[in-house]
Amino acid sequence: MLFELSRYNLSRPRIRLPKGLRVRLARQRSKARAMFEKTRQSIDS
Repeated sequence: MLFELSRYNLSRPRIRLPKGLRVRLARQRSKARAMFEKTRQSIDS
């Protein structure tokens, strides 16, 4: 679901978000990316 959310965000033009929400979204996205990298590495190895 997180990946769906990020793709949805990427496909949309940048909307004005409250500062706190944008920070939380960015943190969530980086966490998701880290998790994704980890799973991809475990698949590659």
